Amino acid sequence: MPFNAWDAKNKKWRSSKVLVPAIYKEFSDELPSWITHATPESGMTAYLYQRLDPKLPRYTPNYGWESGVYLQFINDFYHNLPDLTIFVHAHAYEHNPDWPTWARCLKPTATYAPLLYKFIENRNMHVWLGQGTAVTYEQCFRDLLSIFDQPIPFRRQLPWFSFYCCANFAVSRKQILKHTRPAYRRAHLKLGLQAVCHLGRPNYKELWSFRAKGQNKMPEAPSTGKLGAVVFEHIQHMVIGGWKSDSKPLQQEGYCEQFQVESVCPGSPCLADPTQWQCIENASPHMGEKYLLCGRNATKLRLLHPGKKKGG
Repeated sequence: MPFNAWDAKNKKWRSSKVLVPAIYKEFSDELPSWITHATPESGMTAYLYQRLDPKLPRYTPNYGWESGVYLQFINDFYHNLPDLTIFVHAHAYEHNPDWPTWARCLKPTATYAPLLYKFIENRNMHVWLGQGTAVTYEQCFRDLLSIFDQPIPFRRQLPWFSFYCCANFAVSRKQILKHTRPAYRRAHLKLGLQAVCHLGRPNYKELWSFRAKGQNKMPEAPSTGKLGAVVFEHIQHMVIGGWKSDSKPLQQEGYCEQFQVESVCPGSPCLADPTQWQCIENASPHMGEKYLLCGRNATKLRLLHPGKKKGG
């Protein structure tokens, strides 16, 4: 398979930054340039999995969308991780068209860096109440937090999360190794290797959602759908980044800890003039909630993430 960042003969990576894209059938005709241009000369190489044929090399099951791919990589290379791993899904450009430049501008000392503008504040189980799936989501959240020894909401307490959306981020070897390989294996089993996150009956006595009306309270139905991806998206800042569940969006100082200043690396989110940095509030037309967009140009960001129209 082409675009193999790993030199198996010498057991080393061909670059200090390794791109791990979670792709499925999005690029059936031709891979995009952000993958094909990831070469040792560029300073970032790519390691690809495929989710179509178990008989071919580097197969990973098509469960949990990007979460299954990310956890597969961590488990495969736990003892030989690159200095920095850049995890992105196939539609990363839709969330931040500048993410390849951001990845290029990462400092060698970066630890955990979201490659996004959009920060969701105080999301809880109410998002899934209207779908009748809150019990399923809450159980999976609690299972994953337990695996990684993260703070778990008390019995029947409503879980809340504040996080960067969309699971596109860079992380260092040292940061990943803060959790054991058995923990990542258990998480991978739940999100990437089986059709359900939680086997058997939910732990009803522990769940806030169990008391809510209109919820499906049966055991989780098998699916290759988005449950695993959504759960991982909401907690990756805790599990991978080491942040708190109620984290805050990075300000300029935070970005400059992870990225080179733009005078050295043009296009970096670490601005030469910090007064150009803004955080603006926007509203989701789908979730009925507000979120923050943080970056240089508020108008540009709103065009990238159109909010809910007035009166609609």
